[in-house]
Amino acid sequence: MSAPDARLADRLAAITGMPADFIDHVLHRGRLAALTEEADRLRRDYLAQLRRRQADEKALNDERENDTARQLFHGLEPHACPRCEAPISERRRREEREHRRCAVCSGALPGPPERTPAAEIDARLRLAISEADEIAAVARLRNAEIALARLVAEAADVPEQRRPE
Repeated sequence: MSAPDARLADRLAAITGMPADFIDHVLHRGRLAALTEEADRLRRDYLAQLRRRQADEKALNDERENDTARQLFHGLEPHACPRCEAPISERRRREEREHRRCAVCSGALPGPPERTPAAEIDARLRLAISEADEIAAVARLRNAEIALARLVAEAADVPEQRRPE
């Protein structure tokens, strides 16, 4: 299959094996012009779905990276306060281990994540939806291109009417 961002005549040439210049000429004749516009609209729709899926993939990766960073920072064992560099006492470390209180600020520590965070689940669902939308868009585009390629092939077999002289 040719790339959806390629010129329509090139995509139809890949399907039919006919020269792209000839297809371009046939496409711009009356009855195929509307179908050509529809194929172009479907191509734009597919490209928009592709961009949406890519953005959703990035959002999921960002969420995973944020979660990984949180886990990494929770695993650190600081020896001094990062702000004033005062040493962290053994008493504070014991509080952290026994009562889940941060050794640096004494704030409550969250428990270990026992399940997938809601933000990641939402990102996964958005990605699954955009993947399905992209697949549907490329299928609509491909079906339109095949139908248009058939019409181009049929039009190529019909000799052009002679103009009156």
